[in-house]
Amino acid sequence: MSAHAINAYLTQIRKTVESKGRVFIVEAHKLRPLGFGQGDALIRTQPSAPLQFPDGGYMEVEEFIHIDSTGEVKRKAYSFHYVRGDQEYYFRYDKDPGAAQPLVHAICHLHVNDDNPRYISHETCFEEVFEFIWENFYAPGLKRKT
Repeated sequence: MSAHAINAYLTQIRKTVESKGRVFIVEAHKLRPLGFGQGDALIRTQPSAPLQFPDGGYMEVEEFIHIDSTGEVKRKAYSFHYVRGDQEYYFRYDKDPGAAQPLVHAICHLHVNDDNPRYISHETCFEEVFEFIWENFYAPGLKRKT
């Protein structure tokens, strides 16, 4: 995996965020190589600088990825953690193969407002989770509870 492939992936994430026409802290994405072998990388927002939404909500991102020789991104593990601006609601999509246990801890799962229960989920990605958050909480014309 080349630095070019990693930068292309980060550019894709930034374009997804910037496409919403709002100011977000996109520079928070930090990349560092991991020692797991060629083609692996960690992409994450720094704890002190998550992606900020207009109402004070935020999203923390951590992805262990592998980009193969064809440029395909494979997600080995991830955590996409979203907290509403009122701080009273959150959800987190995780892919956690290291802690997986049949019937107890699915590899891909969703947390809502607590660590338990874990709801079995499909494998997801940054773009899908970000679009879900945008469409359900921030899209123009969306009727919000006051």
